[in-house]
Amino acid sequence: MHHDLYTTYFLIFVDEQWAFLKNKETGHLNFLSFDQCQASHNKPSIESFLNRTFQDRIHHWIPLNFQPTSLFPELNQSTICYVELKDLPESQRNNFEFFSSLADITEGLLSHKSEALLKQSSLKTQLIQKTRPYKQIIWDWNGTLIDDVEVALLSMKTLLSDHNLPDLCVDRYRDVFGFPIQKYYEKLGFDFDSICFNSLCYRFHEEYDKNRLKVGKLFADVIPHLDLFSKTKKQSILSAGAQWHLDEWVQHYNIKHFFEYIYGISDHFAGSKIDRGRELITHSKYDPSDTILIGDTDHDVEVGAELGVDVLLIANGHQSFERLQQLHDNVIER
Repeated sequence: MHHDLYTTYFLIFVDEQWAFLKNKETGHLNFLSFDQCQASHNKPSIESFLNRTFQDRIHHWIPLNFQPTSLFPELNQSTICYVELKDLPESQRNNFEFFSSLADITEGLLSHKSEALLKQSSLKTQLIQKTRPYKQIIWDWNGTLIDDVEVALLSMKTLLSDHNLPDLCVDRYRDVFGFPIQKYYEKLGFDFDSICFNSLCYRFHEEYDKNRLKVGKLFADVIPHLDLFSKTKKQSILSAGAQWHLDEWVQHYNIKHFFEYIYGISDHFAGSKIDRGRELITHSKYDPSDTILIGDTDHDVEVGAELGVDVLLIANGHQSFERLQQLHDNVIER
């Protein structure tokens, strides 16, 4: 009887309970799961996995040791198997998710790794899913990568106290903060008929500068996220914050190597983020359709619209989830 042979490679991360099947002839990569396999100590062996998945259709297989430490350094055991299968049913061949390029393969590995191993990190899973079509990520800084809400709140509390205005809590802050900055100040009760807006801005930044490195900090998930995306995408920072603040902060946290470009602005009035964004898009040489801007405020929606790029908002930086949901349809919650 004639048998059709399908030559494949299995990439199997034994300890992590998942695997990939790559068809040598087509270059397709298929996702497989260990979930239905049983073996000693509740860990399926490669042989039991293959037998359970393909039963008597295995022609032969040869395991090869492989350690992909550069891509997935936390994995401590993995194997590539060379396998030939016979009479693989069409229904079984169609049961897999197909990838056709090296970039798609890497994305697939990262995506399935996230979904299978990091379910506890819904933010990471959502970020991977929502950024999958894009080649470039432009990150906002304040409230997106750096958690500086407390710094901003403490600084504003000083100004409010100086002018005998009502105190501010974090929930109200997230409900009223926004751009242009002058309107935000007006919502807090500042009267620009009697108070100079520029003077308030400089006073705010004096307070902010005193506390930003002591109180501000990267969100706990930022470095893993940046490292994850650095494998498959170009990343840059676009901020309405001062360029020298941004440079100092990036140096302080030793994350400069993750980014192609780091663009802040030269004044304290957050007035030229759009212009800087245009410069970034031009210099990056990526089409806007290949780019996604990830931020945390209404201003990022405006910037994205002007740049012609899609926008993803992460709530509970400087603005609340409820507020962002009202103005944009692509919002996730930290």
